[in-house]
Amino acid sequence: MKPLISVVVCTHNRVDFLINSLNGIIKQSLPVEKFEILIVDNASTDKTQEVINLKLTEVMNLRYLHEPELGLNHARNTGWKKSIGDYVTYLDDDAIPDKHWLFNIYQFILDHPNVIIVGGTVLPVWSVEPPSWLGKDLYPYLSICDYIGDDNGFILDFPIQYPVGANITFSRSVLKKMRGFKKQLDRKGNILLSGGETELNYRIQKENYPTWFCPKAIVYHHIPPKRCSKKYFRSISYWAGRSAALVDHEVFQKNYHIVIIRRILSRLSKNLIRSIIFCLFVRKNSFELEIYIREVIGYIHQGFRILLKNHEVSQINSKLPL
Repeated sequence: MKPLISVVVCTHNRVDFLINSLNGIIKQSLPVEKFEILIVDNASTDKTQEVINLKLTEVMNLRYLHEPELGLNHARNTGWKKSIGDYVTYLDDDAIPDKHWLFNIYQFILDHPNVIIVGGTVLPVWSVEPPSWLGKDLYPYLSICDYIGDDNGFILDFPIQYPVGANITFSRSVLKKMRGFKKQLDRKGNILLSGGETELNYRIQKENYPTWFCPKAIVYHHIPPKRCSKKYFRSISYWAGRSAALVDHEVFQKNYHIVIIRRILSRLSKNLIRSIIFCLFVRKNSFELEIYIREVIGYIHQGFRILLKNHEVSQINSKLPL
């Protein structure tokens, strides 16, 4: 029997986390014949392949895939291309799913047969007590996602609300139609670019498909100590800004020079107002303001890099003979 759902877990050198995630998938309440599990080993140099090979003898619906080119979106694309389910569900390798996670996604699909994209709840598992400065406004930087609405599912107000890649499901047909994830939005080494699922979501929105959210599809995401540090937030917020600029460029293309000016003015004005409110009235922890400003700086940096590159290409093209 062909499974309805293909669960894709992309991993790179995190076999200890991966085992916990895989065990959580294996113990799902959804009958095993209704889903398959694909582990995409993205150029790992640890014991990932060895460990998964041992699991292959125990788990009938498990497959191992190797993607030698480093990059999350490379691995994501390998996963959906090799999948056989009508829907592809992505789970981070450091996330452990609730026992009824897949059952709730499966039931949601049956109840909404035309659904194209649906996100799920991502709750934190803190490895250390979160510091006092880490307020809920900063949770999105940790891929924590917990929107409130109808328990049976609701449509998100995208892009203000958006699902995160740690727990997201796509129709395989739309992944094929859209040619999957853009590889230029890949996280590699110290280059912390992201936003592949957000950019794809924008393209799906252009086809007039809504973005759904299923609160009952719950996973628990490991938050290591280093991600509770100010150093991490200063870095990830800057890269979030650069990623947002790249996503905007991919989405708006020819109108990008107009979009970037509007976005920068909007972000600057928003943070100026936030600064006044924080400092004069709320007297809230100023670190949040610093993080938002760093994101604006990242956006401006990447935006002008793109504009400069586009200008250089335009200059070269204008000099070419007709």
